[in-house]
Amino acid sequence: MKTKRLSLLAAICFTAATVAPAFAQAPHPEAAHAISDLRAARDILSRGGSHGVSAGDQQAIALIDKVIFSSSRVAEFDGRRLHVQETSGVDASASSSSRHENARIMLEAALRDLDANEVDPSARPYLQQARYQLGEAIEIIRRLQGARN
Repeated sequence: MKTKRLSLLAAICFTAATVAPAFAQAPHPEAAHAISDLRAARDILSRGGSHGVSAGDQQAIALIDKVIFSSSRVAEFDGRRLHVQETSGVDASASSSSRHENARIMLEAALRDLDANEVDPSARPYLQQARYQLGEAIEIIRRLQGARN
């Protein structure tokens, strides 16, 4: 009887030890998509327009960097790894208005990904911070778009 209990306990411990790390290391697709979109938007803005990188572009880039950090922390607190694919195909010759439009589209896609993100309660402050900063970056881009029109 005692041997059966020990065998059962050993089997449970073995199962928990092998399954729990696999679950904890599951990919975090929403955060990975968001970070990929954020990096693409950052790349678009850092290329500058015909007059170089504006102060507004620099402000948005600084906020994007903060959002990338916060999003990475969200995944870290969730105990999940990120598989971020770098985006390509950014049109370096795009005009400022289309450049800002493309960056805004990427930032809004990142915000949707963050909104779809279910996180551990300890990661929620980082997620809230990322959402707020991303909203600010989007607003800066909208103002830059309005100034060009």
